[in-house]
Amino acid sequence: MPGDLFAEREEPVNDEPAPYDPEKETRDQWVERLDAAGYSPLPTSFVIDIYPHVSKIALNKARRNLPVGYVLEFDENWPNIIEPHREDRIGFHIASLESGIVFPLRPLLVELCHCFGILPGQITPNAHRLLNAFANICTSLHIDPSLRLFLYMFEVRPGKSGCEGFVYFKGRNNRKFISDLPQSNRLWKEKFVFIKFPPTVTPLAGLKWSDHLLKYQFTEPPATPDLEESREQLLKGDPNTGQMYHYGGWVWRVQPGDEGTSQVTQTTGGSSSAAATNKLVHPEAVVINDEDEDPQTGGMGQTGNAPVNPSPNKGKGKMRTKKIATTHPAAKRKRGESSPVGESMEELWVKVTLKLKEMGEVGPDTLEQLAGDPSSRLSQLEQQLKRSEAHNRELQDLTGRQLDEVANLARMAGEAEAKVIRLKEENLKLMEDLELKEREFPGRAKQWAGENLEETARVITSTPEMTMEAFKFIYREE
Repeated sequence: MPGDLFAEREEPVNDEPAPYDPEKETRDQWVERLDAAGYSPLPTSFVIDIYPHVSKIALNKARRNLPVGYVLEFDENWPNIIEPHREDRIGFHIASLESGIVFPLRPLLVELCHCFGILPGQITPNAHRLLNAFANICTSLHIDPSLRLFLYMFEVRPGKSGCEGFVYFKGRNNRKFISDLPQSNRLWKEKFVFIKFPPTVTPLAGLKWSDHLLKYQFTEPPATPDLEESREQLLKGDPNTGQMYHYGGWVWRVQPGDEGTSQVTQTTGGSSSAAATNKLVHPEAVVINDEDEDPQTGGMGQTGNAPVNPSPNKGKGKMRTKKIATTHPAAKRKRGESSPVGESMEELWVKVTLKLKEMGEVGPDTLEQLAGDPSSRLSQLEQQLKRSEAHNRELQDLTGRQLDEVANLARMAGEAEAKVIRLKEENLKLMEDLELKEREFPGRAKQWAGENLEETARVITSTPEMTMEAFKFIYREE
């Protein structure tokens, strides 16, 4: 109940005030009674005079967006959005349906309607945009979009002049994080339909069009660590643009997933073998004897380099030697290799140079230079290491610049999307203005002719031809 959220009253008001009865009290008395109980008036006198007017295009578009089991109902003879309401048939404005409302209804919307005793049709389109964007932003940030957090960030207020009977949301001081809502939603009040819910789905049962609203001063929950933590996350802004969240990109559902990949996966290209260390592989000599070969006469010498008694011919009984790469410890021991553990870099370097000399790859002068001054080689290796580190830093800087460019492109895409939305809204406004003018023109022309009979008569009798045409038109109309 709303009373559980009161922050500035000594005792919560749990009793719902009685509806306005013009036969028992005046309007001023009704307003005073609501004010004393902690409520603001939502007069229905303005709403009950708004009859529906929705184009076929808008009806078909709204009908196509409904899931199975939900039926759109519309009757141009309905008197208003209040009287046709039933528990399984709820009124919605077309502008609100196009602002992110989904079916089944969001739990946040259902909970808010029950909390304040209002219907979705009483909530303005911009307020629906805020609620839907709030829910999707929280979901993307892994924050619970609870009613408690929503009331901590927003005020629920009664509509101003021109929106009497409706409800809108306003960000609390220093807690606004959604921007660029449309400044005007012209002619949206007469564009309403009813959605019939499936038989087993009645999320708004027990609610009806309310004529009062709990004052926003009493709905702010007390600050708690979890609310403050969520507030700080929301106020950081859109991570793609670094600015406030633009409503246009967040009113609809955010698809799950798209969590990105870790830096390790991006660096290695998704391969688990990228971190493997390289090992030096030595070719191992393997002796292969033919079936009729005598191992004792065709075997290897103790040095393992040549056979003891090589066969003078190349025919049957020949001993073959095959080189196979292996790093097996037993093979290393057979080759007389020692473990490098415990040896210094200088000792290892001297052994390498001696080995190269044995192989005839290094001359005496070079050998003396390498063996006599290992520290110079170490300094060269350190310089190479420094150059590699500098190169890595350059790559990191390049990656950072590319990420900044991607963020900039995302921001530009968001701005372009916002511009497209604004252009669509302006085009819709122009079409509505044109439709309104076409509808009002005959009546205005008739009114002008009645108010300016003398000018009308002067124009009709200006020439004989004009007079004849005028009388022909009059007789044809009769």
